[in-house]
Amino acid sequence: MNLKKLAHTLTRKKIHIAPLAVFRMFFGAVMLASVIRFVSKNWVHELYVKPHFHFDYYGFEWVQAFGATGMYLLFALMGASAFGIILGWFYRLTSLVFFVTFTYVELIDPTYYLNHYYFISLVAFLMMLLPAHRYFSLDVWQKPSLKLEQVPAWTINIVRLQLGLVYFHAGAAKLNSDWLFRAMPMKIWLQAHTHWALLGSLFQKTWVAYAASWFGALYDLSIPFLISIKRTRWLAYSAVVFFHLMTAMLFPIGMFPYIMIGATLIFFPASFHLVIINKLSAIGNWMGNKFKVKHLAQNKLAVDNWQLANNVFQKIANYQLFIAHLFRRPVSFFKNHSKQLKAATLILFLLTQLAMPWRYLLYP
Repeated sequence: MNLKKLAHTLTRKKIHIAPLAVFRMFFGAVMLASVIRFVSKNWVHELYVKPHFHFDYYGFEWVQAFGATGMYLLFALMGASAFGIILGWFYRLTSLVFFVTFTYVELIDPTYYLNHYYFISLVAFLMMLLPAHRYFSLDVWQKPSLKLEQVPAWTINIVRLQLGLVYFHAGAAKLNSDWLFRAMPMKIWLQAHTHWALLGSLFQKTWVAYAASWFGALYDLSIPFLISIKRTRWLAYSAVVFFHLMTAMLFPIGMFPYIMIGATLIFFPASFHLVIINKLSAIGNWMGNKFKVKHLAQNKLAVDNWQLANNVFQKIANYQLFIAHLFRRPVSFFKNHSKQLKAATLILFLLTQLAMPWRYLLYP
């Protein structure tokens, strides 16, 4: 296969949208769970309301924590938008709101930085630009003309590439003498878990620390390639599950292991994701029928609430159109050049993700 044909296959070739639709639902579900977890553990109060001082990111000094009411409203909006992403409901609006609210919270204080929060902001940015709502979504249910079954391959491959970059750069960061030839800091990390019932005694052994260090490096460097190949995909995914479950038990890194376990499924073919969609559809139909038969009064209330929420979102959408009318010339420019602007944005985005992890090489 020559380079021109390969480029066409990876970008312009039409493929089924199912992997993107499933990824949308998974991403929204995990983000909603993360918001609920964050609020339930009282972290909103402890991290953003209680402190009287926050450090600032350079250039983002204007990003400040609100009071208690403001912060809880911000998280409520974040959770509601994540729910909208799951359903694919007013997706363009809800994906934008989630990206803005999540990223705003992460910019409040750099001492709370976690690399997987940065990763979530990157994925949320990508999801704003992708047609993830045009299959198996409430947007399609409300407006059937939106439905697409075939999309350009780049709309799915760009998410795969972003995940691949996370893995590969994590592996590249491990290619140093401390990690590979001194098993550091793996020795220290494992020593903290020698109290485990079954594996604790192994964690005391030096060779286990070396094996874990080398496995981690090889895993991160190879997994994007192995999971892209049909013959090795299931073996690679088994390694993904094992690796991330172990990291979840060993390190306090929150939802990240589960995010990666689910997100990596996007490397599987459309047929795999169509099975998931069909099962979800069957469950939805069963619940819908049961709901209609046994809870007619509540059903009417739910429909009324649904219509109210739908009207609210519609008014927001109409407000966006009103603003667009006020600025019709620049909006017209963006509309007429949307494909070129989107392509330029995505190319710049990917080039940045490719280059940024290597910036340390420029340090004196």
